[in-house]
Parts: sequence; C-alpha cells; structure tokens
Amino acid sequence: MVQQAESSRQATILGMNQSVMAGVNANYQQQLLNQQKANAYANQTMVNSLSSLATLDLENIFAKDTTVLQDLSGTTSEEVNLEKEKTGPTV
Repeated sequence: MVQQAESSRQATILGMNQSVMAGVNANYQQQLLNQQKANAYANQTMVNSLSSLATLDLENIFAKDTTVLQDLSGTTSEEVNLEKEKTGPTV
C-alpha cells in the first residue's frame, strides 16, 4: 500500500515535470523561429539597401540639384538657393 502510494506520487511528479519540459521546449522553438524571422528581415533590409546603392548615379552625385522642393512656409528650394547666392556664404 505504501509502495503503491509512493509510486503514484512519483508518477505524478514525473508527469508534471514532463509537462513543464514540454512548455519549455515549445517556448524555445518559438524563440528560434522568432530569431530566424528577425534574421531574414535583417538580410532583406541589407539586400534592399545594397540594391539602392547599386542604382545610385555616382558620376553625378555632386552635380547641382535641380529639384525644386517646397517647404511648409511655401518657399521653394530654388528660391532659397537663389537667396544664398545673392547674400554669399554664411559663416
């Protein structure tokens, strides 16, 4: 009778330990999957960055920008550049 109770107690503890270890394993597997997804995203970001670099026009990178941009005050970048040319360089 005592031996049967002890055996039952040990079986219960073993079952609880197995349940805990199953949860630990599931969490570890999820952690590995998350890491794999993060690495894939980082790799894709790097590829995108390098692709953008590959398409840069390096021969004309320092050419005067002719793009006209308008800021929130309504002043265009062309107007700002003209004003800078009139007043000279700022110190």
